[in-house]
Amino acid sequence: MTQSAHVCQGKRCATCYWQRKGKQILDEHPWIEVLHADPLRVGCSLCRQKHGRASRCHAQGGGWRDGNITTYTAVQPRSLKKHEGSDEHQLAVGRAPVTDTASPTSEEFNKLLQHCQRSVLGKDGVPEVAGQKKARKMVWCLAEAHRALKRQCWREGKGLDGQPLQFSTTLFQDARKGKLSVRFMTASSAAEHMSGHMWTVDLARDFSLDAVGVAKATQAAVRSFCTPFAAPPHYEKPHEAQLDVTLQRSIESFVSDSASDEIRAGHMLAGQRTTDQYVVHFPNLRVVARDKPHATRRNLSRGWQADCFLHEVAERFIFAADSPARMIQHSQVFRSWFAESIQQLEPQISAVKAHAQIKDLAFAPHRYESAAKPLTRIVLFFFPLLRVLVRIATERSDEKSKAASSSLERLSVEKALQAAMLADASVENLELTRLVDYEGFPVAELPINLAAFRDRIRALFTGERPACLDTGLTRHMLRLLDRGFLVNIPGRGLRVKDLRRPSPVLVTACSRRMANWVRLTEATLSAEFPNFEVSQAFGVFSVQQPASEHGAHLVRSSSIGRLQNAFKLPADGRAGEQAQKLWHVARRIAQEENLSAADAWMAAVRHVTHSWSKQDVGSVLPVLVRFWAAGVSTSGVEQAFSRAKALSDHLQLIAHVNDVMEFYGQVRVSGAGNRTSRRDLGCPRPEKPDQYKKSLAGWLRQRKQEVENATLRLRGSQRPGGDLQEYFWARSHEQEMEFVKAWGRL
Repeated sequence: MTQSAHVCQGKRCATCYWQRKGKQILDEHPWIEVLHADPLRVGCSLCRQKHGRASRCHAQGGGWRDGNITTYTAVQPRSLKKHEGSDEHQLAVGRAPVTDTASPTSEEFNKLLQHCQRSVLGKDGVPEVAGQKKARKMVWCLAEAHRALKRQCWREGKGLDGQPLQFSTTLFQDARKGKLSVRFMTASSAAEHMSGHMWTVDLARDFSLDAVGVAKATQAAVRSFCTPFAAPPHYEKPHEAQLDVTLQRSIESFVSDSASDEIRAGHMLAGQRTTDQYVVHFPNLRVVARDKPHATRRNLSRGWQADCFLHEVAERFIFAADSPARMIQHSQVFRSWFAESIQQLEPQISAVKAHAQIKDLAFAPHRYESAAKPLTRIVLFFFPLLRVLVRIATERSDEKSKAASSSLERLSVEKALQAAMLADASVENLELTRLVDYEGFPVAELPINLAAFRDRIRALFTGERPACLDTGLTRHMLRLLDRGFLVNIPGRGLRVKDLRRPSPVLVTACSRRMANWVRLTEATLSAEFPNFEVSQAFGVFSVQQPASEHGAHLVRSSSIGRLQNAFKLPADGRAGEQAQKLWHVARRIAQEENLSAADAWMAAVRHVTHSWSKQDVGSVLPVLVRFWAAGVSTSGVEQAFSRAKALSDHLQLIAHVNDVMEFYGQVRVSGAGNRTSRRDLGCPRPEKPDQYKKSLAGWLRQRKQEVENATLRLRGSQRPGGDLQEYFWARSHEQEMEFVKAWGRL
């Protein structure tokens, strides 16, 4: 189908009528084939197949057979029904190719989806629906239907400014176990945006595992996405060249984790050659960025290791091979002991409800931010943990007994208090990681959330009276130590350890170590989230701050100018003025309709362009398109890997599974408003001594509110610095600071 310039013929223009009603007409009359869209020229596919060798144009289907229907009257419902009832068309219908095999029903497709949500699609297929081969074909049909919807994002048309549509696309990609998965986020000047799975390729089999292989595999993923009916059983069709060109021209951003080969592949795709081997690049790729959730994890992994005492505490409690967290996690017996000790905890000592499902410290060693859960449970269930260690040391005579005795011997008041402060720090860092660890994170709110994180850790761990001493996990540990208790250490000779309230000197020492960590963390944030980064400039579109703080015309114009320069857009000074006017509309819409920044700006553009005044948005709209398509997280790719591995069972292409489950297999929406009420309420449960205590999640929410209140109270007065170097600032801290500064200059 080709396109050309359209000249409207007035009220009875067939082309204009088809643009309005064409989709509905094709749904009702699928035998119509569109040979030319502008100007309109349609025909009948069945009559063409039946009477293709007729010599006379007016015979046996006439203009319908030859595809010469161009008039307004001929495409009206009455004319279509007349041709549909003609003898020539009925004869063509009788001779049309048919099959005795019925296509699957909607009910069968639903059963297939329900089966895929519960278990893998194995060699037996889906009972009462299809065998393995037919089930794979059905999955492919669902995947292709979803891909067809996504390809419509790059269709031709006009934007809200009356100009041809502008597109901007960000690619997210990650590799795992020899597979490369690519996702996208795209936006257009029609105030439409979409994100989803693009394609998954086999790096190890079809390409190579180096940067060149990653770059070529990314190109192949884009090419496969632009190929309708890609990889079906026993059928091939050439890809759409025009869609391929439009999509590749719209790719302007590339996001991956910090793996060197993937970052290098991104620069190669942007035309920044680092090898003599030629790799076709995306012509408009401007921004190559690192995944932001991975950046936040370095606050703990590098900051704690720079301090020998913090590193020792983290190792002895959770990360070491003989740590209590690992011992309890890997032994069913020890887990039952720990759960039993939690249930026996006195209500006046416990801070949270003793839930029966808490049986271990929830330790997962694969990522450093996993320290938040075990450290939190160590502090909240400190007494049950000590009881389990004493019991292991008493009742066992193997290496576990020695490890438990060693943990008890090394335990001290200072380490217990330091572990509580580390728990507070890990919880705060986990909040930041979770905030940015999803694909749809609003990029405009990134600078605000980073500033809020800095304020919280400053308030918690710096100043004359750090807020952690009066809030959260550190306060709970101090209350436990206020009670004082004795710990019996089994061994050749019975030893007793007295743990009591720490002295002010110990409290100061622990606080100053954490102040040093705050200093390193701020340097890490400056290196991982530099002010000159493109994602920081998108903060100009934030709708959270009041106009008095965020509405400065010079600041807005400067940020928009940076974005225009980064994406090679024409420098237009009117963009700042237009953004200033639109910002007030977007902020009002965001507050009234509870929308994100991107959705609020889309609604604002639609509102002003559909109003009677029709404000000019042509200068700021290209920048807004890049903002709507921007992203900073590859978490969608990682989640797709997990879902696809569980569902494919190596029997079908992972790309098809990703497309199916992304659209048809979405998880149930959580929240009290989305749950159905129970009818089997039964009798009231018996009261328990701790039933009015908060759950662990509820206690953490309360802690979060207390920290926010303390941060607001102490904002501006807490700063790291002073005489920190004189006490605990060591050579390891200095080396880490030098490394972070060098990293920030790369």
